[in-house]
Amino acid sequence: MSEIYPADAELADLFGVAVTKEPIYIILVEKNLQRLRVLEYDNELRVVAEYPSATGENSGIKEISGDSKTPEGIYFITQIFRDDKITIFGDKAFHLDYPNFYDREAGRNGDGIYIHGTNKELVPNSTNGCITLANNDLDDLEIYLNQAVTPVVIVQELDSITKSKTKLLTENDFLLAKSMLLPEELKPDNVDYNSLYIVNLGNQTVAVSDFIYRPFERSIMRGASRIYLHYLPDEGWTAGKRIWRVSPLQIYPETPFKVAAQPLANAEVQLAEQTQEEAVAMVAALNPQSLPQKKPAQLDTDLSGQKPGPLQPLVQQEPKSAPVAPVVEKASKVQQAVPVTIRPPKPAPPTNAANKTEEPSKIMAAAPVIPNDKQQIMDFVEKWRQAWVSQETDSYIAFYDKTFRSAGKNLAEWKTHKAELNKTYAFISVDISNIQVSWTAEGATVSFKQKYRSDRYSATGNKTLFLKYSEHGWKIKREVYSRI
Repeated sequence: MSEIYPADAELADLFGVAVTKEPIYIILVEKNLQRLRVLEYDNELRVVAEYPSATGENSGIKEISGDSKTPEGIYFITQIFRDDKITIFGDKAFHLDYPNFYDREAGRNGDGIYIHGTNKELVPNSTNGCITLANNDLDDLEIYLNQAVTPVVIVQELDSITKSKTKLLTENDFLLAKSMLLPEELKPDNVDYNSLYIVNLGNQTVAVSDFIYRPFERSIMRGASRIYLHYLPDEGWTAGKRIWRVSPLQIYPETPFKVAAQPLANAEVQLAEQTQEEAVAMVAALNPQSLPQKKPAQLDTDLSGQKPGPLQPLVQQEPKSAPVAPVVEKASKVQQAVPVTIRPPKPAPPTNAANKTEEPSKIMAAAPVIPNDKQQIMDFVEKWRQAWVSQETDSYIAFYDKTFRSAGKNLAEWKTHKAELNKTYAFISVDISNIQVSWTAEGATVSFKQKYRSDRYSATGNKTLFLKYSEHGWKIKREVYSRI
């Protein structure tokens, strides 16, 4: 660990803070210098630790599995692995969420990227893509890691932060991020932020929060949320994906104690996207009306002899998946002493239609079969491009699904926006290249490099179209653009 010193001036472009009640830590890995530094923000940004490290033996950004490259971007720890004995990887390893949201958009793949230790001499640029530290340095690093909210920022060199800067963060940016961080299930008035900040690395911008949520008088939840953002110069911020988690801190009515069923700080629990069903069940379970109003048995005054049950990693839920049962952690003896009763909803009253039998086709129409035809997708994208450059708004909008949203706009607002641009620009030219197609449950995603030019504005970037297939054919449900 090195002496504490002020952070480099370039790092001011990396980090912006809106709320902080306790120090915030960021892990910064610089591949060109083969070093890992710990940044602390406590009214000012400074370096509080520095360690030599080793990264991938091959240079460049990781693209595919097995290329022995270390990824570059903003990552978070998903799981912590431990071993009772020290091996060539040390006695612990911190798994990173590569490929992250932006990597997947760019078509990058692979897995198994860790921060881990070694009991051998540290050799620069010698790993298969992981970030390796000496075992004793890894032990020191662990005290700064909060699995839910600590960003791990990996860059080729420090100058790349300034070179890739998208924009300076303003108060409005934080207000917008704050409005998007919380899911609809949580009421903003009941949220108290421990921290809220934005990590801004060029084409990757992530808003992060750590908060306390009080849904009821005697119930408290500890929560964490992050949202992946895109910034469009002429349209502003648009949200890509939100990942959030709340864990109950139950206050027992007749005691002064609260028991953390699943604390987020340093807990070995994956931060996972939570379905609405899980959130509703958790809120219902914490409703004081459903808890026995008596002191739980075996509740000790200092809880020193009580150890929480083992925590199992949570699997990240894929969007639009079928409803799943809420994840239930193994409870300690204290928790078992206070059973929770969740009453099922009352059945709906019978109607006259209850005894009617309908044909299956009338109850639920069969979903259309998604054609596994890449050329069909390519033709669709080309016709969409031609409609765009023709500046015929109706023809262009016909390619979009009625549920479309982008940059905070619904389909009607998007149409109005594009119609205004078509009136403003004398011409529009759009060239696309490097097209990649991936199949999804709803249809497909199409990623490509886009060169846009008009008489007043020009830009080059990466765009991804999220396509939905229905009885109406292919439609664009969402699009995401990042300038390069």
